[in-house]
Amino acid sequence: MAAFTLCAGIRAAQAGAVEGPQRLRRAAANWDSLDVDQLLIGESDLPPQPQRQVLADVATNANDDPCLRELLRCCAEQTRQDWLLFTSADALLSTEFCANLSAFCSSITNNRKRLLVGRAWRLSDNLLDGLEACQLPPTAEGLTALINAHGYLDPAGQFSWALLPRGVLQAAPVGLGCDPAEVLPWLISSAQTLGWPSLDCTAAAPLAAPLAAAGHTAASQTPTAACKALWPGSEQAPKLSLLLAAPESQLQQLADSLCPTPSLPWEVVARPADPSDGAGAVAAAWASALEVAQGHLAWPITTALPPLALLPAVLRCFDTGGVDLLQLGWQLGSQPMPVREPNHQEPGCLVAQTAWLRRVMTALPHQSSPAAALLWMRQQAERRGACTASLPLTAIQRSDVGAAIAV
Repeated sequence: MAAFTLCAGIRAAQAGAVEGPQRLRRAAANWDSLDVDQLLIGESDLPPQPQRQVLADVATNANDDPCLRELLRCCAEQTRQDWLLFTSADALLSTEFCANLSAFCSSITNNRKRLLVGRAWRLSDNLLDGLEACQLPPTAEGLTALINAHGYLDPAGQFSWALLPRGVLQAAPVGLGCDPAEVLPWLISSAQTLGWPSLDCTAAAPLAAPLAAAGHTAASQTPTAACKALWPGSEQAPKLSLLLAAPESQLQQLADSLCPTPSLPWEVVARPADPSDGAGAVAAAWASALEVAQGHLAWPITTALPPLALLPAVLRCFDTGGVDLLQLGWQLGSQPMPVREPNHQEPGCLVAQTAWLRRVMTALPHQSSPAAALLWMRQQAERRGACTASLPLTAIQRSDVGAAIAV
């Protein structure tokens, strides 16, 4: 059983939409299959069940949507879990989502005053209907595979769910309904006013939702701190995997220089790649290394090694919420080059969440040069919602001016 209660308001526009009832039933089946307690308020045809309370006679706002304060009050009085998951009534939870959030809830035995938030992966109804037609549980690997292959992540600051302690923040504004686009900014602002940590858990807790209605844009919030505690085995696993592709004669020496002691919070995954192997050899070596990488972050590099002193700064950048990719600076001779170039990606200057690289690496064009491969991966990830930050520190210095111009 999940260690939290899912709570949601069924908005009038949502229930009345053509696809509304189907989306609600699909989400409810998803929650049931994951053994999640549910408290829903608002008008719908969803039947109550042992794990689902449906309260229709509740206070509403001017849009006829159930009020958030009513939802939080009902949860405080009628649920048994210490934590509440607030989201939309058509959200689909992945198994990773439930497992990681439940582990987090169970680990907090005191001082529960914190707020966890995350963005949603958008999937079309056709894809989700196809998942159901295949009779795959919408919570199992089928949903994760859909997210990885076809999902589009909401923009940074556009949060779609929140995990909060039961029994708090019940004095919500009277007119505030249950639309996540309005509720999440208020929850984050309230948590910050109270001095609570608010943590962005998008990377560790994938949640899917149908494509939003045309023209709908959620209110944006300043990115919160990133939450790394949700990752399974986060204490034992390295934070960063350096994916080293280099000629076999240099491989061991380069790997040893990058990781001189095993106590460092990163690992080196080395694979041989010789220029004589063809244009796509380096990209293929990175793909091979990525298959076994254990870090939550991955850094594809070649024989031009970044300075070890830069690695702690790189890790700190990902402690900020809303950072999926990181671009670093480089120098050509003595000339600093722009950190962010739309049509070029210097090898050794892109760090990413490992999951993002795995999502886009599978469709990488064959025979891509290192620069072309990284540029393609960055552009594909950004097209699907990945947020790229820049760190104006030099990672790579190149003296081969002619070769750099050719790239």
